[in-house]
Amino acid sequence: MSNPPTVVLIPGSWHQPTYYDPIIKPLQGQYGLKCVAVSLPSTTGNPVATFKDDLDAARESISRETIQGRNVVVLAHSYGGMVGNSAIKGFAKPRVPSTGRSTGQPQTLAGHVIGLVLLASGFTLAGLSFMDPCFGHPPPFWHVNDVSGFAELVANPRELFYHDVPAEEVEFWVSQLTPQSLKSLF
Repeated sequence: MSNPPTVVLIPGSWHQPTYYDPIIKPLQGQYGLKCVAVSLPSTTGNPVATFKDDLDAARESISRETIQGRNVVVLAHSYGGMVGNSAIKGFAKPRVPSTGRSTGQPQTLAGHVIGLVLLASGFTLAGLSFMDPCFGHPPPFWHVNDVSGFAELVANPRELFYHDVPAEEVEFWVSQLTPQSLKSLF
């Protein structure tokens, strides 16, 4: 590829950007892709971090690349899909007029978002929170802790997240889980 895109990776709830390290290495080494992993404020131990904070972090990472003329592919997992889905707004390449005539607008060298890859996620409607499709009721694998302000896992994370990860790696990945702000989900 003469001008490969940057891959912006957005993690899911409870997860840090380091979860992408195993795929960043081959993407950069073998394929020469620049990778940027986003740290979501809602997973940094701050119970007042909101979805907007996460959205701003993702948009900042995308913007840093596009203003330098780089195209971006956003890869997002689980809750990160909702963030990524919203973060790409306004970064798509403008459509060329069907007449083929010049619009009179100056050409920009800015890059654009050229792709969105959602892993174990889905599209959401504007104006809805992550929990709205569940009518505000958390799934059975976590519960609301109004005192701490975090969504607390009640399921075994080994089974919930890492059932297909080699046994010798599971403990490390479980140790990397972080608190998830409730405000970001509701």
